[in-house]
Amino acid sequence: MSPVSAVGPDTTLTEAAQQMRISGVGGLPVLDHDGHCGGILTERDIVIRVLAEEREARAAFVRDIATMHPVTCSPEEDIAAAADRMRENEVQHLPVCRAGQVVGVISLADIAFGRPDEERGTIVPPEVVSR
Repeated sequence: MSPVSAVGPDTTLTEAAQQMRISGVGGLPVLDHDGHCGGILTERDIVIRVLAEEREARAAFVRDIATMHPVTCSPEEDIAAAADRMRENEVQHLPVCRAGQVVGVISLADIAFGRPDEERGTIVPPEVVSR
């Protein structure tokens, strides 16, 4: 599994966008001051809450536009459950959390394109998990 890129609420929007570009992801978990998942920042957040509102992107911080208290899933959930949760909540990215700690992010694109776990740094498909 790939390391998870994340940002803090006090990260500038410019730094967060650069991190998205470097990491090749469309969403970054936002870690609170205790290192727990406090939110998620997506490309859509940037477009809708900054560009479409004609806000000054260089003056914005992650805390100003991220979706705080996001919908999440656990590493034990299967892909179908994650997809259902995305559909029900109309989101395209889910932080994958264990005991509040982010261990990955799964996106709708990961599911649609069937990206292997090592490429997306997210949850393991159900057929791989044995219990």
